[in-house]
Amino acid sequence: LNEKNVVIIILESMASEYYKFYNKDINEYSGYTPFLDSLLEKSYTSYNCFTNGRKSIDAIPAVLASIPAVQFNFSLSKYCTNKIAGIGELLEREGYSTSFYHGAPNGSMGFESMAKLCGIDNYFGMNEYGKRKDFDGLWGVWDHKFLEFYAEGLEKMEEPFISSIFTITSHHPYKIPKSHEKMFPNKRNEHPMYSCVQYTDYALKIFFDKIKKSSWYNNTLFVITADHTNYSRIDKYKSNIGIFRVPIIFFDPSNPELKGVTNKVMQHIDILPSILYYLGYNKPFIAFGENIFLKDNTIRFAINYNNNFQLISDKYVFIYNPEKKQITNVFLNKEKGIKKNILDKVNKQELIIAENRIKGFIQQYNNRMITNNLIYK
Repeated sequence: LNEKNVVIIILESMASEYYKFYNKDINEYSGYTPFLDSLLEKSYTSYNCFTNGRKSIDAIPAVLASIPAVQFNFSLSKYCTNKIAGIGELLEREGYSTSFYHGAPNGSMGFESMAKLCGIDNYFGMNEYGKRKDFDGLWGVWDHKFLEFYAEGLEKMEEPFISSIFTITSHHPYKIPKSHEKMFPNKRNEHPMYSCVQYTDYALKIFFDKIKKSSWYNNTLFVITADHTNYSRIDKYKSNIGIFRVPIIFFDPSNPELKGVTNKVMQHIDILPSILYYLGYNKPFIAFGENIFLKDNTIRFAINYNNNFQLISDKYVFIYNPEKKQITNVFLNKEKGIKKNILDKVNKQELIIAENRIKGFIQQYNNRMITNNLIYK
């Protein structure tokens, strides 16, 4: 194990739609994330990144334990008492210290208990932050204040460490601090989400400017994603798969080779196995996702659920009806291809392979949940 630190940043609602980087195909689209766009130029990512769920509570088990939400939300189900080996537990066994930060009131959305289930011992919420004057009045501490608190917390952690933060401001009711309203005015009478996105992007810039000076910074892998999507106005993000498109960004300031953009499909449940591979972890573990760094010819895909199961490859979107137990629709995975069902035009062998992948996934998922078999024995 190379004992590199890991920082996982989960951004509330910061969908791929808001970034210029992911939307270079749209003429004169400047996006709302100048800092993250600049970071993406030095990072590894894909134009085909997807969340496995639709809610904030789905992101924690998917990102930190490679357990997706499908027909039910794992965090709210009876299976959340199952024993799992999340990234915190796996790396703690290797001598890592662990922490999770969320600026909401402690206990909010069950994040504290879910972080502990993923093996992360040290939780920091609004109680630990302690300054009520920075409370936004609804969700928790403003992002720029809590990210500053997070930077100070990381400075105190014993290396190597695995730490994660979940931001909160870019969310309904779409408020930003009064101190920042003039910086991010709604000039074009746009949806207020865009001001929130710009504010959180700016808060991240301040955070990175601060931690760049730290001794641990160059020995750290940063993984940045969003929990789910939010308000959408661009057509390609209003489709069956567009509503799942979020960034997944791997950034290592000490590794210039970890850079570039691909069309290879990535999903939240791929983050854990990919981090472990990057660190040189070579012990067995259970994950529903795959290592995105493998340079083989494996056809990669994402699985999510939107009334039916969806298997997304870089070419097709297969819709599987669990009641009929078959693929009922196939769409092209491209901006204008989500509307026309091309089931009768797809090679039968490709349909069989896709259907078997979906059925295999469902069988593994259900069997491991029911038998409480989520830890490698």
